[in-house]
Amino acid sequence: MKYALRLDDKSMPHMIERAKRAEAAGFEALFAGELAGTPYVNCAAVAGHTTTIKLGTGVAYAFVRSPMTTALTALDLDRLTDGRFILGLSTSLPRLIENWHNMPYGKPIPHIKEYLQVTRLIMENAHKMRPIQFNGEYYKTNIVGYMRPWRPVREKMPILLGAVGPGMIKTAGEVADGLIAHPVYTLKYIKEVMQPKLAEGMAKGGKERKDFFVWLYVDVLIGNDKKTLLEIARGTPAFYATVRSYEPFFALHGFQQQAQQIQQIFRENKGFSPKMNAAVTDEMAETFVAMGTADEVRRKIAEYGQYADGIILQTPTQAMKRADALPYENALFDVFGK
Repeated sequence: MKYALRLDDKSMPHMIERAKRAEAAGFEALFAGELAGTPYVNCAAVAGHTTTIKLGTGVAYAFVRSPMTTALTALDLDRLTDGRFILGLSTSLPRLIENWHNMPYGKPIPHIKEYLQVTRLIMENAHKMRPIQFNGEYYKTNIVGYMRPWRPVREKMPILLGAVGPGMIKTAGEVADGLIAHPVYTLKYIKEVMQPKLAEGMAKGGKERKDFFVWLYVDVLIGNDKKTLLEIARGTPAFYATVRSYEPFFALHGFQQQAQQIQQIFRENKGFSPKMNAAVTDEMAETFVAMGTADEVRRKIAEYGQYADGIILQTPTQAMKRADALPYENALFDVFGK
């Protein structure tokens, strides 16, 4: 099993130090997310301070950048890292794309399919001085007389797709080279939804499982004080329950009523409130966060590992200050580092 960590950090020196430490500890990759910052910048920032560990966007919002921008950025990062870059993209949510970034969202599945097609066309042909043309619903590309002066480090760069719902999971299996699963995936969801939908998509795309890479995000808390772990872990389902799109994950486990209660508290307070955590039951916390002693967490992560090629371990920091999270982040190195 390959293990990865989150790259994001509030301090650039800390992020660089964390990257060097993760590489020394034998982690396979570091993934930077997109919300508070841009993941490509974080990958570039640590590229020159590492030599072997892979650096990836986990995930970057596709629709906020043109396929040309994404293709050239990915090619640049692959050159900076000598082939260590992992391109992970997602559709994100309509309100983020339309209201925050003021970009068109459209129908996410046909949109992302076109986006991947155009991005691949550019990455694979930009150095060949050939016309790059595409005429679709969302993208009309006509690149003539352009040649990128550097050959790609790799003949083909894999593109992984972040997916939440069953339709996007199937799409990932069909058109992407791998899947980056959302932290709200539980073991039940993985077994009952991800597995069959992924197989359905790969069959449609004519792929075999051995040629497709699955990364699973898992929130992890390692410690001996179960009561403290539970209090911290409540922040994870409370955070995701505010997003109505994630309600099916809670409904699958019989937590729909609690999720709707959290949404109501969020609306009434016009933002996050401690009352949201109070609405999260112990069972909910344990469903969405792998917590316990080192041995207990190893066993839980091994269960996830049956359905993945790699696990991205992250500390759920929604209910913690940065300083309070450090012991839990250090525990990931101690337990899963080599």
